Amino acid sequence: MLLGLWADVDDVEIHNQLLFALAQTSTEAAVDHLVAVAMDEDEDPELRSQAVFWLGQSEHPKAKQALIEIIGGRVLAELER
Repeated sequence: MLLGLWADVDDVEIHNQLLFALAQTSTEAAVDHLVAVAMDEDEDPELRSQAVFWLGQSEHPKAKQALIEIIGGRVLAELER
């Protein structure tokens, strides 16, 4: 249901609230969506930041792996400069 709302609404504040709600559910589908938002370079930067924050609060193994990939990618990008 929450994921369906994401596609139906194009408002950053509502999406931010949906990220919070998804983070509270801790289901695999919710974590997958948080990961997708965090890694989507076309997504609003505020939403990406919030998704990373909520992934950091999660105990889910996928969340931890995504954070490692995000941090690793940023470090590599900086080293390539």
